[in-house]
Amino acid sequence: MAAAPPPSPLQMDDLIEEVLFRVPPEDPLTLVRAALINKRWRRVIHDPGFRHRFRTFHRAAPMLGVLCNSNYVTYKAQFIPICSFRPPHAIMSDTNVVDARHGRVLLHTLSWGSGQRKPFAVWDPVKDEIREYLPETPRLPELPFSRYHRNDSASAAVLCCTANNNGGCDDHLHCCHDDGPFLVVFIGTFSKGMFVYTYSSRDGAWSQHVSSQQLDARFPDTVVPNLLLENSLHFIVFNDNHGAKILKYDLATRDTSMIPTPPPPTTDSRGPRSIMLMTTGEGKLGFGSTEEYWVYLWSRPQQATLEEADVGWELIRVIELPTVLPASLVGFANNGVNRTLFVRTTNGVYALDLKSLRTRTISKNNGFFCVFPYMCFYPF
Repeated sequence: MAAAPPPSPLQMDDLIEEVLFRVPPEDPLTLVRAALINKRWRRVIHDPGFRHRFRTFHRAAPMLGVLCNSNYVTYKAQFIPICSFRPPHAIMSDTNVVDARHGRVLLHTLSWGSGQRKPFAVWDPVKDEIREYLPETPRLPELPFSRYHRNDSASAAVLCCTANNNGGCDDHLHCCHDDGPFLVVFIGTFSKGMFVYTYSSRDGAWSQHVSSQQLDARFPDTVVPNLLLENSLHFIVFNDNHGAKILKYDLATRDTSMIPTPPPPTTDSRGPRSIMLMTTGEGKLGFGSTEEYWVYLWSRPQQATLEEADVGWELIRVIELPTVLPASLVGFANNGVNRTLFVRTTNGVYALDLKSLRTRTISKNNGFFCVFPYMCFYPF
């Protein structure tokens, strides 16, 4: 019986590609080492089509690291890697992270009430590119709303331009790598009402969406992570009489609505709760809160609307943290496969996997008050 003919060069490349697809994306150094095996492997890995197919095969962008804000008086953000990826600028003085999503990081340099009209920069840690407003390279124009006062409050978010277009870039696996357009949403309150401005990198300008709607609530004085769910951004806001609420901003309709937060899980609460917006395993709006060393996870059975503002919450899980120290929630990550809560104690910041309940030390620095996951495929 004649032996089977050897595979052709194209067939061999396909076989090598199938092997490389099985390399976990969590540690990009593995593929870098594979590219050093020989010229054929290097050619396959560096082919742009392979990178696109590799991301499509894995479907969920890995978490390459976390961005942490330290004490808000000093304004110093830090990138803490959790794999072999190391950005050139790991520590950014006089800067805080406002948001991180779809491979991009939104930075600002001063508090909202400082009077600065151009506080934003958009950073791509993988490419080490920063788009900011500079006289010689205007990228993000100064904000059109300049009447900042000490009693104003605001928050902001960065996202892919197609996030409000039915997920038009394949679950955001490729938009950052392909230099796709992005949005910055700036939303807040002032003495006479509410404002929402959106910057589009495609248009290179800010546009005003809402300017007169009253909002009986304030954004926190420090940065608190927001949540993008389906077509809407969700923000934590506070009301002097009713405590925390959730502000929902629909990116498509530009409507805003308020959603109540779950009640305290116990009647003998000893102090203010630590709270965090999150998603459930089924992709619904979720909410986490802590009391001492217990974490309470809530699910909202259906999305609240203006007509259904009183739809209740369901307590779905109670987790006892593996610590004897009181804990607070400082961040949440969901890449479609793994859901992680970031918890801070006086011993530092830890990542809690909600499926396995395993913890991982992120930093021994207990001065981080806010943590953003950075999820992106390394381009090799």
